[in-house]
Amino acid sequence: MGTTQEITVSNAILAKATEVLPYTRYHEDYKEFIPSFDGEYKTTLNLSNGDVLCVSNIVSNAYYETYTGNTEVTSRKKLVCFGDSITGAFTDALRNYPYLISQKTNLEVFNVGFGGARMGQHPTLRYDAFSMYRIVDEIIKPNTDSTKWALQDADTTGHETYPTRLATLKGIDFNTVDYITIAYGTNDWGGGHTPNLPVDNPEDPFDVTNYYGATRYALKTIQEAYPHLKIILVSPYYRYDTASEQDADDGWRPTYNPNHHLIEYVDALTEVGDEFKTPSLDMWRELGINKYNRVHYFDEPDGTHPNNNGMDLIASRVAGQLKALYAVS
Repeated sequence: MGTTQEITVSNAILAKATEVLPYTRYHEDYKEFIPSFDGEYKTTLNLSNGDVLCVSNIVSNAYYETYTGNTEVTSRKKLVCFGDSITGAFTDALRNYPYLISQKTNLEVFNVGFGGARMGQHPTLRYDAFSMYRIVDEIIKPNTDSTKWALQDADTTGHETYPTRLATLKGIDFNTVDYITIAYGTNDWGGGHTPNLPVDNPEDPFDVTNYYGATRYALKTIQEAYPHLKIILVSPYYRYDTASEQDADDGWRPTYNPNHHLIEYVDALTEVGDEFKTPSLDMWRELGINKYNRVHYFDEPDGTHPNNNGMDLIASRVAGQLKALYAVS
């Protein structure tokens, strides 16, 4: 039999969970739901030691704590992971490195990866709307702006996860976010059967039709609006294509981008990071995946999206960087 306990809640939703539920289940599954509140309030729940508490500040992201007599609950620090399909296309938790980061740290992690998206301009509108240079423009718009997210709402058919990821993104208050990771480049180099972005435009450092410029634009835009954010840039890693027998370790250049190797985009991201005094992860050179061990990290014929082993490796690398740079627990 439980006892009535008053608990102080800071910047979070608190509910008593009926059971430990999968990561993506919503608060309709919880008893004693309390609406979101940005600030501090007190609530009373009937609790026993060992009861499971669900703590969240957005309906699609939650974590669990076991009640042990504690009288205060504060939301975790927050990480938002931007990226393409490698970040966001999988609902399976083990093939979703943002979720795996949440299991390796004490962070509340938001996955806002959009399959097919690029850092910069995409010739196909349904992907272009979800590319990073477009996303940052929407994030910084005031909520009173009637055009906010209109471009994205117009077409969410790029991937089946788009509606869920967009709903998550819309619900984030970046004033309360602590960290973000930005992981694009593989589609800028060789994504789909459309012309791919050149690496740079020396005439315009913020030209969003090229990778350097779009990266600079995204960083400048979001850092000016939210200067408190701690950012890590995450580079592309090794790729291969079974059907064409092309391997990035052997100089593979895609049909629509025959003059550039993937490593040029890796180096571009690192260089822009240096310009902005922003840390970057060189996943090409340091992740540890190559043509000799790739069968452990990819399930053929897909040589772009890692399997569970590969996703866990990515999550470990990013979590390790967060811990090393920012003492994330």
